[in-house]
Amino acid sequence: MNAWVQIAVGLASSYLAATLSESFLHRTVGHAGPRLRRAWARRPRLCGHLLRAHYRHAVVHHGLTFARDHVTQFLDDEDKARVDAIIEPRGDPLIQRERYGLSVGLRGFLTYNGAVWPLIPALALGVGPWAALAALPIPLAAPLLSMFIHPYLHLPHREALRRAPRPLAFLLDTAYFRSVARHHYLHHAYPRSNFNLLLGGDRLLGTHRRPTAKDLDAMAALDIPAR
Repeated sequence: MNAWVQIAVGLASSYLAATLSESFLHRTVGHAGPRLRRAWARRPRLCGHLLRAHYRHAVVHHGLTFARDHVTQFLDDEDKARVDAIIEPRGDPLIQRERYGLSVGLRGFLTYNGAVWPLIPALALGVGPWAALAALPIPLAAPLLSMFIHPYLHLPHREALRRAPRPLAFLLDTAYFRSVARHHYLHHAYPRSNFNLLLGGDRLLGTHRRPTAKDLDAMAALDIPAR
């Protein structure tokens, strides 16, 4: 198979796998329902890490922080101390290390899209070496977005552009990442939808939500890109 065709197949198939994996795992782990969490709790050695991941995301990031609005993580130092007092009994240092759900650490970076890595050798065997090489960077895209882009999605857009390093500011102001900002705002407004930072999977899995006129007004008030 032609090397350029292999590269196209590798890029397309790895992007598809990564965006579907991100949407599915974000929904089923980060926003797991009570029945699934009870099943995990019965197997703490095997599934304890899933319960902790759910707590960090659904409880801390979605519930205990950003309570006032999408761009205010804590109201003040007293509010932060209140959150710290709630999470202290959990004994989970990753909560503070990952900035209360704003980012992911090295462990999360390595495991975020772990389900996609088996695709690489499959592409090498089934399509060719160029396909495998082209596919390599894509599984890293979603955790990199969580590490470096997600914190700026919780800032007013102009403030994010001022604070971000120049390469990130350039990315944040592109049409793709302005769309990501809208998509993520809607995820916090409607937590059972819009799970992707690597766009695409939500549409294919039926969890994509479009903004209403009221949503667009609310975004404009917080300087979240409305278009």
